[in-house]
Amino acid sequence: MKPVVRLLGEDAEVRAVGREAVQTLQGTDGASDLFAAVGDLHRRRRQQVAARAASASRARAVATAERTPQTSARVWRWIWAALVAAGLIAALVLVVEFGPADRKNAFSDPQLSATIALIAGAAAAALLLVVALRELRRIAERLAATKASAAMQQDWQRRLDRLAEKGAPSATIAQARTMTPSAWLAWLGYDGEIEIRSVLPRS
Repeated sequence: MKPVVRLLGEDAEVRAVGREAVQTLQGTDGASDLFAAVGDLHRRRRQQVAARAASASRARAVATAERTPQTSARVWRWIWAALVAAGLIAALVLVVEFGPADRKNAFSDPQLSATIALIAGAAAAALLLVVALRELRRIAERLAATKASAAMQQDWQRRLDRLAEKGAPSATIAQARTMTPSAWLAWLGYDGEIEIRSVLPRS
């Protein structure tokens, strides 16, 4: 896969270029589909960013659990709730850890079992995030590769000229000049942290 393109500039500056990209593309063949795809990419990427933050929180919970073996029952119940949300793999580990004692379950200490299950849940969540990340990155690359006609690129460059005249950062404009309007929108949608509802036209 190609390197991820990080757009240069503050959020408002990046969005301003994004609006010009939308104006350049609007009315052209396939524009509506592109806008819808970028919107969906943005939504899924923001969910991924939120899930990654939750995974980091669970990892901190693991560290806390290992340091404090006398964790209260209320905290353990919270940990189980977070674990269930981690996914199917974590749930399977829970079944093994807390099922009837047999060859598959050698641990009798509930707190030790809970810690092991929580670690497995965090690992499963991390794996799912990696898979989703690669998928969304491929989508961004595909959208960014959308071709632009010569007339479209000329309009794009004129719009960037006007932004530069209004004081847009030179680094942001210089980066935009090397990209098509579709590519700018694709990587704007992939960012996941920049809100772009004000950029895309309402469907």
